[in-house]
Amino acid sequence: MRLVSALVAISLLLISAANAQSTRSAARPSRLSPEATGVYELDKNHASIIFKVSHLGYSDYIGRFNDFDARLNLNAANLSASVVEATIQPGSVDTNNKELEDKLRGDTYFNVSQFPEVKFTSTQIKQIASNKGIITGDLTMLGITKSVALNVTFKQAGMNPYASVYTIGFEATGTFKRSDFGMKTLVPQIGDEVQLLIEAEFHRKS
Repeated sequence: MRLVSALVAISLLLISAANAQSTRSAARPSRLSPEATGVYELDKNHASIIFKVSHLGYSDYIGRFNDFDARLNLNAANLSASVVEATIQPGSVDTNNKELEDKLRGDTYFNVSQFPEVKFTSTQIKQIASNKGIITGDLTMLGITKSVALNVTFKQAGMNPYASVYTIGFEATGTFKRSDFGMKTLVPQIGDEVQLLIEAEFHRKS
């Protein structure tokens, strides 16, 4: 990734985090209310999956996936009974560097011709604070399934004044080792640990 692009991406993430913190501090519910219970579909226009991997220790590659989907079956009264399912099309990887993207789609990385989809299915949801929880789930990539944990922060829920639908928003962060899924190319020169940042809004369907 070009240095300027990386710096811009980092700056945007920092600004977004600061603005989000300011907004949340101003006024938002600190916990899910029972009325939030329901089946939700992802609002793809207000969601993102960003990843970060070390490049020789000098800087971090920052990329994203542009094609993904998720479904949430939420039990607000008993979060442990809730389920999250998500799919990612790794062929949609975007690093603002076409040459790198072509390599990532190839058989030494995502191998999208043989494994066109990455899947995540939650196996446990644990609330650790009024607005925070840990989602543990099975991540399947390159034909290998491993357990991955995500730290989740509930942001807000309520009737969306623009979409006219009940909406709920979350942020999630987590890490995993790509070598655990057989993606060992250029480890450790290119970092083994992958850092994730997920922003997601869901619309209630029922």
